[in-house]
Amino acid sequence: MHAEARQFVADQVAEHGPFDYVVEIGSRAVNGGVRDLFGKARYLGVDALPGPGVDVVGDGATLELDEQPDVIVC
Repeated sequence: MHAEARQFVADQVAEHGPFDYVVEIGSRAVNGGVRDLFGKARYLGVDALPGPGVDVVGDGATLELDEQPDVIVC
């Protein structure tokens, strides 16, 4: 992840957080991630490929959730 993208997410979390439940679409941590920016929030990482930071392998466009998240990161 580019430093500028990570900083953008950090700024948004600081301005609009805290959040209780976060879903990230495209969560596979290739060059870092943003999960740590959300503190103790429940976090679901979704990606088409398995890897670090991925809790569910699948298509974020067709993802069915039992509960509405407070925020979606994409």
